Amino acid sequence: MLTSFGIIIYLSWDYDKTTDRYTFITTSFLNVLILAAIVVQALIYYVQWAVMAMQSKLMAESLVETRKSADAANRAAEAALNANRAWVLVEKISAPDMFSEVNTQVRNEIAAVFLGFQFKVFGRTPCRVIESRFRFRLVPGRRRGAIKEPDLPEPRDYGQPVTILDNPEMSKTIFPDEEFTGTVSLEEDAMELFRSTNLKFWADVQQREQFICAYGFIKYQDAFDGAAIRETNFCYVYRRSVGAILVDAKTGKPLMPDGFTVGGPPGYNNAT
Repeated sequence: MLTSFGIIIYLSWDYDKTTDRYTFITTSFLNVLILAAIVVQALIYYVQWAVMAMQSKLMAESLVETRKSADAANRAAEAALNANRAWVLVEKISAPDMFSEVNTQVRNEIAAVFLGFQFKVFGRTPCRVIESRFRFRLVPGRRRGAIKEPDLPEPRDYGQPVTILDNPEMSKTIFPDEEFTGTVSLEEDAMELFRSTNLKFWADVQQREQFICAYGFIKYQDAFDGAAIRETNFCYVYRRSVGAILVDAKTGKPLMPDGFTVGGPPGYNNAT
């Protein structure tokens, strides 16, 4: 500022009249003051902007941390909910020996072939079943990549379900660790082939051109969240060894015995 004032005084000597010299000095000094005020104001604005930018950054970081904390709290709450809610799952199945060595006459006398699903309530909350549907049937095979699998419809289609209106017994309360069973019979078109001497049918099953499938779903509500409808989907497929059979060297029993195992498209084995 003093340097500017000195320059103004020096330049004013170019004026001969004292009045003109004072006018130049006054006007120039006012302009320097105005310029200085503008520079100071600009510096103030810059500092304010820098402070606001820092505050904005800190606020954004705070929001991120808050969101992380909220997500962690939600995950913890969900984990607690999942640990305490009821889960109705298939614990095991009671399946018939589809390839038992029985003669044609005995097979002709079989009225029905039944399969049982044994369910168990896991978790810490009682529940009640509100809807279910089980199928036990022959399903054509399809090739997916290098493997063959049942050509089950996607999305899932179970047909007409059984509800508590059809079977009021279904709605009884089932407590944690309690087991209950649902049974289903082999559908009639498959039963006709089962009773017959049609060797091609059995060959198709062995070669996985046809699959014997037992599948279904069960919907239920639990006391932890009565408004939510839970659903368990399950699918079991009869497998019969093809070609060489691996056996246990000590017992001589097959390492992968024939029978029903979990199978079918992924959507048919799910729990929500």
